[in-house]
Amino acid sequence: MKKRIVISIHILVISVFFVCPFAFAADTEISYSQYHAAGMENAPAGVIFAEGKDAAEQIGGKAAYVIPEGSSRSFTFSCTEEGWYRLQLTYYPVEGKALDIEYGVMLDGAAPFSESNYLTLNRIWKDDNAPGEKKDAAGNDIIPGQHEEREWITVFACDHTGIENDPYCFYLTEGEHEVSFASKRETLVLAEAAWCNPPQIPSYDTVSAMYEQNGWKDAGGETIAIEAEITYRKSDTVLYARTDRSSPLTTPYSTRETRLNTIGGNSWATQGQWIEWEFEVPADGLYYLSFRARQDILSGSFVTRKIYIDGEIPFTEFANVKIAYDPDWQIIDLPQAVFLTTGRHVLRMEATIGELSELVSIITDSVYQLNSAYRRIVMMTGTTPDIYRDYSLEENIPEIFDIFSGQIGVLEYCDTLLEEKTGKRGSMNSTLQTLRNQLEDFCEKPETVQKRLSTYKDNIGALGSWLVQIRQLPLEIDRIYIRGTAAPLAADAEAGFFAQIGHEFDMFISSFVIDYNVIGTLDTGKTSRTIEVWVSAGRDQANIIKQMIENDFTPATGITVNLKLVPGQLMNATAAGVGPDVVLQLGNSEPVNYAVRKAAYDLTEFSDFEEVAARFRESAMVPYQLEGGVYALPETQTFSVMFYRTDILNELGLEPPETWDEMFYVVGRLQRKNMTVGIQPPNSAAGSYQALSTMAMLLYQRNGEMYLDGNKRSGLSSLEAKEAFTMWVSLYSDYELPVKYDALTRFRSGEMPVVIEDFTFYNLLQVAAPEIRGIWSFTIVPGTPDEEGNVNHSVSGTGICTMMLADADDKDAAWTFMKWWTGAGTQTEYGRNIENQLGVSARYPSANIEAFGNMPWSAAELAILDSQWYCVKGIPEVPGGYFTARHLNNAFRRVINNREDPGETLLDYVKKIDEEITTKRKEFGLEVSE
Repeated sequence: MKKRIVISIHILVISVFFVCPFAFAADTEISYSQYHAAGMENAPAGVIFAEGKDAAEQIGGKAAYVIPEGSSRSFTFSCTEEGWYRLQLTYYPVEGKALDIEYGVMLDGAAPFSESNYLTLNRIWKDDNAPGEKKDAAGNDIIPGQHEEREWITVFACDHTGIENDPYCFYLTEGEHEVSFASKRETLVLAEAAWCNPPQIPSYDTVSAMYEQNGWKDAGGETIAIEAEITYRKSDTVLYARTDRSSPLTTPYSTRETRLNTIGGNSWATQGQWIEWEFEVPADGLYYLSFRARQDILSGSFVTRKIYIDGEIPFTEFANVKIAYDPDWQIIDLPQAVFLTTGRHVLRMEATIGELSELVSIITDSVYQLNSAYRRIVMMTGTTPDIYRDYSLEENIPEIFDIFSGQIGVLEYCDTLLEEKTGKRGSMNSTLQTLRNQLEDFCEKPETVQKRLSTYKDNIGALGSWLVQIRQLPLEIDRIYIRGTAAPLAADAEAGFFAQIGHEFDMFISSFVIDYNVIGTLDTGKTSRTIEVWVSAGRDQANIIKQMIENDFTPATGITVNLKLVPGQLMNATAAGVGPDVVLQLGNSEPVNYAVRKAAYDLTEFSDFEEVAARFRESAMVPYQLEGGVYALPETQTFSVMFYRTDILNELGLEPPETWDEMFYVVGRLQRKNMTVGIQPPNSAAGSYQALSTMAMLLYQRNGEMYLDGNKRSGLSSLEAKEAFTMWVSLYSDYELPVKYDALTRFRSGEMPVVIEDFTFYNLLQVAAPEIRGIWSFTIVPGTPDEEGNVNHSVSGTGICTMMLADADDKDAAWTFMKWWTGAGTQTEYGRNIENQLGVSARYPSANIEAFGNMPWSAAELAILDSQWYCVKGIPEVPGGYFTARHLNNAFRRVINNREDPGETLLDYVKKIDEEITTKRKEFGLEVSE
């Protein structure tokens, strides 16, 4: 019964839309699923509206329209037949920041659906050399570099977020229209654009009949084997060769050396990503496609690939090749034959959401609706409602029960659909069932909603995580086989019992003879200078550094680098006299601690230090200074910005606050609706920066200082510090901002539409909250105006650094390495490599000013970050400075918990801070404050 109701509602929506499709088009906030609810009833022939006739430039041999980042261009055209059209573009990826090109489409002055604001065009990448061609001194394969192939590419505008499987459709009425293209990231270069529809892909039955009619025969015993890691081209730099040691059948094979022998896995998990392989066919005939693959990540579901031969999908079955979950390797043997002529061919596999697109589209809308219902409940009850009070929700906000009843049917339909598509019930179904059962209880017992509000919020969060998971399309491939009917498979999926035992035993023995800490090239005696560098990052990052050293630093300088992955052992090694020459990715509090113990080298001793220091903001150097010396160079620098939900602020008629008075007004308006603002409270367990960031922001905006007298005593006894501290604690006592919260969850749900967080929070939102894409933004933090009306937006900053040890044998060689590592070119390459391999969540916040500008930020985003970065002030690191974070936290807790006087409490703890600073300065023989 419920299913019939859902279907009836769906038909009603479709009918309304079909009668008047542009009833939705005027609202740019509607989703594509709402816009295209009527389906595609007709497919007119199409019209070309941009073909270079009035283009001013020649690029790649064609007349081209160039639309720089941040600008737009419009075209007018006449449509002779009303209907649904696809948008086809011929574009050229010119040199830029090596990002995918992001653009928006406006039709007759408005975005027809929200997703049309965020369309993406891929670049084409190629390995510099085949994996395994280059090896380091230990015999390990070196991951090849990648370069971009520039050529004209023709594609349809489509979804790259993992919701829609087919290209987007746009509804055109008969008559004159205007279409506009806005370049949002990178430069958009077009040679031709057209409204048209692609030809229908035939079924295999139709193609097979054609094979028989033409008399085409099987290829017999011919087999073509392709090592999957040796690619022809690809759409993304994250699609690089990887290493698998789980099976002796994975080729090339070694238990001792690193062999690049597979491709894909987690990196090949986004809709639209594709990999191409080229191969030679020895004779005309019908061939079958098989590949050894592993899909061991998406439990309870499957992943899908589109398969192209020479740029075309030969039949519908190749548009939807499903690979089920299996923890082991499996042989995927496709039963359809493809006719191939003698000579060169190109095989492409493209990640696609496939049959799950309907499910993902429905759940995406469901998450938004359920979050909307949650916010409306919170506006009435608050986030911690009184469980003994009857809020009469069914009378005061009856619309939430309409949402609940509607979503019960939606979730039931999706649960059934998922079971139909996967052929079984699994862990993916349980999330849908749990939330559906809760919604049923809410509808039957409305008075229990406030009692279970926290559980409801958790279940929505679980559904959002479910949505992120099911949109992932991971697949790892070892080998591809193109074979005739009579040809057997060249390998099994998994090794036999004894072969696997032998493999595991060899792996065990190898663990005793291989130094897994060594990442870089070993000293081979071919160079006269060698330095040892330690890095504490992950192995992926260390491998990138290793590759850059081998490809760039050592050939240019003749200095060999022994790079080692050694986390957390620096202090012990230094005390024992066996430490490295240089350490990378060190916390910003460490250099001063080593310097006061004479264990770090003063970099100002080098004649070109000032030239090198000019690469960074002055604020980035502050934590590494001690008594006139500088003991490290910054690698990264991060700082706070303000994130806000544009949809919620617009709904309430609010603007992002520019001053703290405006912030207090926004806080008041939000709290009337039982929403709130997130401002970082102290957390000494998370490090001194987290403990001090908000206090430092308020202090520096009043032109106060954290330390005085050359950092010999605390500056928190000043009037500015007292005012800043009083305001800080009032945020949580008077305005009742939460002292503990999960910023991602509460920002995602809309419960906390404004948060002040480190700008790397952007990376987290891009990956973990795709359902709110396009309805959030960020800007500089609220500021404090001075007597002349100038607004001070200062914040503190933090980061990681590279330090030279005082015991370094060849200090000039170590300094040469540090200069190379912190240079603009090296930092840019490292940042791009990290993001290319690990995704946007790993976007690198380089402290080098030039390199930061080369990172994959849009022009608008970079302008905001630059504005805030200009206002960053560094917090000095001083002997005994750990007491500052600790006692500010203590003072904060005393005022909040015991309602003590802020000024008196702060002064009590400042005395203890000053005593510790004085004690430590005396201990290390430094001058103390009188």
